[in-house]
Amino acid sequence: MNMVYALKLRAVGRSKNKNLALSGIIGTMFIKSKDMSEEMYSAMECRGFTGEYKIYKKFKFKIADYICIISFFIKD
Repeated sequence: MNMVYALKLRAVGRSKNKNLALSGIIGTMFIKSKDMSEEMYSAMECRGFTGEYKIYKKFKFKIADYICIISFFIKD
């Protein structure tokens, strides 16, 4: 959006047809977002993400959990 505002400010009174410049901005934004998404995918892949989420259905509180909760309330 900052690029669009900058385009509007620089082109005041010059050209009625700003579609060409706007299409350039949209193209640049598409390429940048594509590159950023590829970097994000690579980073997640390096950290071992396979696309599957683990769901822990049988979570049970253990003694360490109770100690942590009690110490949290005592600290305040």
